Amino acid sequence: MKCVLDCRFVRPQPSGIGTYVRALAARLPALAPDDRFELWVDPRMPDAVPAAPNATLRPVSGDPLGPASLLWPHRIAPLGDADVFHSPQNVLGLGLPCPTLVTVHDVMWLVTPSLVEGNPLLRAVNWPFLAGGAWHALRRATLLLAVSHATADAIRAFDPDAGKRVRVAPNGVEPVFQPPADPEAARARAARAIGTDAPYFLVLGTNQPYKGHEHALRGFARASVGDTRLVLVQRRGGRRGLGRLARALGIEDRVLFRHALSREDIVALMQSATALVHPSLVEGFGLPALEAAACGLPVVASAIPALREVLADAAVHVPPADPGALARALERVAGDAGLRAQMRARGLARAAEYGWDACARATLAAYREIAAMRRA
Repeated sequence: MKCVLDCRFVRPQPSGIGTYVRALAARLPALAPDDRFELWVDPRMPDAVPAAPNATLRPVSGDPLGPASLLWPHRIAPLGDADVFHSPQNVLGLGLPCPTLVTVHDVMWLVTPSLVEGNPLLRAVNWPFLAGGAWHALRRATLLLAVSHATADAIRAFDPDAGKRVRVAPNGVEPVFQPPADPEAARARAARAIGTDAPYFLVLGTNQPYKGHEHALRGFARASVGDTRLVLVQRRGGRRGLGRLARALGIEDRVLFRHALSREDIVALMQSATALVHPSLVEGFGLPALEAAACGLPVVASAIPALREVLADAAVHVPPADPGALARALERVAGDAGLRAQMRARGLARAAEYGWDACARATLAAYREIAAMRRA
């Protein structure tokens, strides 16, 4: 069996999709030593994924979500001898000459595009490619791999026919996300990263409407939590609009924005915060919340299907877009050391149930199912 995995999402700046693809690329060849793997990598990062005796790293130019990858993917690299091509991020290019597997993290571009891209101009530019690529994936992929049962349910609700081709392979947690071996060193590193040793709540993720960062600010503004800060680490989108909101709410001096931190700094922040605040309106999985739980960090999360599935009773769940409920949850967690200890224990136990090895095994099973379908 020859399997092709698009690993061009692995880039210097940490991202959920990059973490997912790197984890698969590091495990799949070892799980199937008699099969062949071709891993597409960004030419600027030829060593982005580990090499293996049965894996070939092929530099492939272009954005994996760009026009060339979506409109004429068969031109950017040969695929005629592949038993399966795996697109790891929601979309499928046109005219592929082999069976395909598409990982579906969410269906937001199809159902709620205004939440995934808040800028109307950028939404208009990206919609034909990202929504169109997602629609084509649901209609034409040989199999679909959902990252959670919540995402699988969302696919079935949007397209019942596509739902028949869905398999589920939940995300995992990298070993780097764990309680600190040296808490004082972790706190010192976190303080250097944010510029203060004051206690803080942590918010992670791109600044787009579906992440609910506006509601995190509004909830924090209502909470009576002393000199605790709110730290927002945003990979994309910057502080767009949120700085003005913080000023309007009178909390500008207690809100810190950070960008492009290393994974080591992010781990230290998770190991040292009072709680992670994950106020998303929509999610397909919620990987940062699970990674925080693996670090022993209490999590306050929206009560949406994916986060309730992944975190279960290891988080304090609040209604989405409800700043008052979020404020009460922050006060409760900040003021109750016993609750934080209980949440820490539950979070560690919950995170231990998710692993990239299991995700890779489920992915390989999907490859083999597709290859068997092709042979038949």
